[in-house]
Amino acid sequence: MKYPIIKYVVLLMAASVTLFPTVAARAAEQHIYRSGQPEVMPPPPPSPPLAAMRGDAARKEFAAAYAAQGRPAIALYWNREMTDTLAQDVSRVTDESDSSRESGTKLKNTTTDEAGASSELSENDSTGKKTRQTVELTVRSSGSSTGAKLAQKMDITLRTSFMDFLRSANARIIDRTLMMRSSTIRNDSVDSQLVEMKGLEANARFLVEVMVVPDATSLLGCGFQINIKDIRSNELLAELYTLATPPSQGPGKFTAVPGKGFERTQPSRPSVQDYGRQLGTEFLEKFASVL
Repeated sequence: MKYPIIKYVVLLMAASVTLFPTVAARAAEQHIYRSGQPEVMPPPPPSPPLAAMRGDAARKEFAAAYAAQGRPAIALYWNREMTDTLAQDVSRVTDESDSSRESGTKLKNTTTDEAGASSELSENDSTGKKTRQTVELTVRSSGSSTGAKLAQKMDITLRTSFMDFLRSANARIIDRTLMMRSSTIRNDSVDSQLVEMKGLEANARFLVEVMVVPDATSLLGCGFQINIKDIRSNELLAELYTLATPPSQGPGKFTAVPGKGFERTQPSRPSVQDYGRQLGTEFLEKFASVL
């Protein structure tokens, strides 16, 4: 019975010899790499699912409520809003110009000297007549006003991104210029207020005004005022002011820097297209809540 016990003792000692050096080596390795260093930076918190899916969620919610209403047409005024001016101002500009012309008779005298040579003298008896021409130009004021001006490229990029986002949610957008021209023909009038209102009543159910407002607190340099109106009932359904700031992309990634270890890069700055999509997201959320 003694021999088996001795055998087990020998095996236990052998296992200790192989195990303890490994544990000691790992402890020494950790001591080398973490000695005098701060604690490992915790990983960034995961982005909220709503921030990542907000755009898709807004599109789906709006599309469902919008389809239930029969997808009514939307007249969208970009950086333009209707005013409360009731009378259309008409001013006339008069352009006066003078013109003159010469008319008369030509007198001719001929003389002959002793040698037979002749000479001719001529003279114009002219009279000046002046005429006055008057042209009247009629200038009509519009019943709508515009917001702050953006650089042309920024304005086009922002508007295109916003409109594309709306169309991706199956929104039917009415173009104001085409509406005004077709309404002019149907109503046989050049009164801009009459033409505009008749065009809205005939072609759209909702009027959406997106005004650009200067705002120094925005990285883009402006904010947006949105008004949603029901043309049939003349009801102001909703108002929204927003900077349309895209959600944060979180901290930058770590990159290896020779001789310095790892450094965190700065997150990329949102593009103008990002602002346009964010504006579309917030608008669809607001619109869906009143449909």
